[in-house]
Amino acid sequence: MRSFLLVLILIFSLQSWTKADDIRDFQIEGISVGDNLLDHFTINQINKAYKNTYPKSKKFYGLQFDLTDYETYKHIQVHIKSGSNYIVSSIVGGEFFDNINKCYQKQKIIVRDLKKTFSNAEVNEYKTTYPDDPKSSIKIAEFYLSNFDVVVYCTDWSKKAETTGNTDNLRVEISSLEFSKFITTEAY
Repeated sequence: MRSFLLVLILIFSLQSWTKADDIRDFQIEGISVGDNLLDHFTINQINKAYKNTYPKSKKFYGLQFDLTDYETYKHIQVHIKSGSNYIVSSIVGGEFFDNINKCYQKQKIIVRDLKKTFSNAEVNEYKTTYPDDPKSSIKIAEFYLSNFDVVVYCTDWSKKAETTGNTDNLRVEISSLEFSKFITTEAY
């Protein structure tokens, strides 16, 4: 019953995407790419958020929030361009799983719905491993649109990685083209 309820919530939360014309119409927990993060969080909440940076460039940084009041994703991450006064370049909703097959099931539903919504999008689906942990894998579906990207992926961490605190997870990400390019060409 709980799984059925989660599927219904997910389906209803994705229905608003079908009417969207640009990236600002797409939201995760009420936040869109292009929003000012100060419209959603106080400066104190932003300063307390976990901050992550990238090894080769400080052009963007991420902030992670655990939400107490949420519709679909308790855990979100936003990426901000350095010096942009908290303008969101990417928003990610995440969910943790104790069973990777549950993650794959939810990913399959999301990808199916997105394929209907973005019927003209170029879609790339694949599975890969981490270079430094080949027993951990990521199953990815990337949607390339004219002015933004949507990525849905499940990470299946190895038993060794799980002993250091990693948990299998699903992530749904909406990113500006500038941020997507940064991740693939500059961040690592």
